[in-house]
Amino acid sequence: MNKKSKYLLASIIIIALLVPALWYFSMGRANAQQGYYGSGAVTITFWHAMQGTKENQLNELLRKFEMENPGIRVQAESVKMKPNVQGNPYHVLYNKILENLALRRPPNVAMVFENWTVGLIDVNAIVPVKEFLNQPGGITTDDINDLVPIFKEANTFNDVLTTMPFNKSIYVLFYNQPALDEAGFAPPKTWEELRDMSVKLTKTKPDGTIRYGIAFEPNVDTFGHYLITHDENFIDMKNNRVAFNNEVGLKDMQYWVDLIYKYKCAKMEQEAFDTFIKGDAVFYIYTTSRISTLEAKSPFPFGVALSPIDSSRKYQFGGTNLAIFRDHPTQETQASWKLVKYLTSKEVTTNWSINTGYLPVRKSAIESPKYQNFLNSHPANKKGIEALKYGKVQPKTPAWETIRGIVDDEMYNAAAKITTPEKALQSAAEKANLLLTKSLANGYEDHQTPPGKK
Repeated sequence: MNKKSKYLLASIIIIALLVPALWYFSMGRANAQQGYYGSGAVTITFWHAMQGTKENQLNELLRKFEMENPGIRVQAESVKMKPNVQGNPYHVLYNKILENLALRRPPNVAMVFENWTVGLIDVNAIVPVKEFLNQPGGITTDDINDLVPIFKEANTFNDVLTTMPFNKSIYVLFYNQPALDEAGFAPPKTWEELRDMSVKLTKTKPDGTIRYGIAFEPNVDTFGHYLITHDENFIDMKNNRVAFNNEVGLKDMQYWVDLIYKYKCAKMEQEAFDTFIKGDAVFYIYTTSRISTLEAKSPFPFGVALSPIDSSRKYQFGGTNLAIFRDHPTQETQASWKLVKYLTSKEVTTNWSINTGYLPVRKSAIESPKYQNFLNSHPANKKGIEALKYGKVQPKTPAWETIRGIVDDEMYNAAAKITTPEKALQSAAEKANLLLTKSLANGYEDHQTPPGKK
């Protein structure tokens, strides 16, 4: 085993020892294979982070898959956040995967981000999709070419298609349509316009509470919106150093702090969506995955616009991909591929997108009459499709998972006036660079597709 593999495995083992929530290890596959499916059925595990209505939609897809494949049972498990605990279910999913890798009990299939995939490749933990190329019932060249180009690129590492895109989304600007109509405004196109409109739209309501121009969450994604539309990056991958500790990065952090304290037109909180849907903010930036929730719950008509830009028209992607894990019998691996193929098929990705707000991962799905008819009757979803060709994938490096948390913390520190934007940015850069240096010293590779290659 090489140095980088030993390093990641050591980290995995430490995490496994620190986290006590291992109750699910007692679940035996033999027991899971009994009952309706028959004793000869193949059971595969599928770990994901879908919650609420999206979990219901996913479970319905899995039920249909089992009906079409009666010899396969999918044991799906959504990671759950503890009550009254702030956080991200994806963090819980990532830790769970690492814990189980340490114990040689990985799932058959799981949702993964691109930066997770890099570390999983380094320890030979996943079966690349390319291994199913031209196999009976496998993926074909036409299938690969049908993937939306940016999603194909995001799932390709060292020219090898390794994972498959699934619940992909892109950041857009949501707005309270009646509030904009009343003010006679069209949706803002630049960050300056967003600030100016937010100032004018902030007002005291009859009950004495304030309706803010914008609500936002002080995190790495909020920081990234401004950063990448000014043609900057989070990380200089060539030199393995952060790229945000510069004049643009400082203006970025200062922009959000000024919205709160200088212009008094923004509300900063961890669940900005709640503020928006209550009508206490006019603007809110999040991914297209919120569209279905707003359609079901919004008490007012809402609109969707492209996220503000500046010198560069780029938008951040959200969402994960599907990985198939090693250390399983051949029957289970083949069943896992059938599941991944099903979930990323033209028909399923079309229906998944229509029902959730996620983006179709196949060009043929976007071009299909069914999806085009849906767009015509649901114009809010058109902006996500329009932004697709301008999408940007976040850094493909194992260190990115921790760097995200570092920037989250410093964004909050600046927005809460615990420190200044200058000190917050410097602190984030120093911690991130130290992490990148250690990552490089331990031999991690980025497995990025060289520029210009697909």
